[in-house]
Amino acid sequence: MIRARLAADDVDELHAAAAAVVSALTVIRTSRTVPRRFGDGLTVHLDAECPATAPPPGRASRSDDLHGKQAEDLSYLGPDPG
Repeated sequence: MIRARLAADDVDELHAAAAAVVSALTVIRTSRTVPRRFGDGLTVHLDAECPATAPPPGRASRSDDLHGKQAEDLSYLGPDPG
């Protein structure tokens, strides 16, 4: 398992960082978004793992289905100010 801590100055940066992680790894669990302890900004913790091996051509794996949903739904990071 891979544990990552994302820290950003604002929600837009946090969304971008999370999207980059989700594009490369399968995210298993996320913490709630919290203000940084020192200074401005936000922090979120992610538990992830390497994606499963590639499925045969023309067939998506369950991991790919979950991965796609996560890439589209970043609501767990908080409201999008835009």
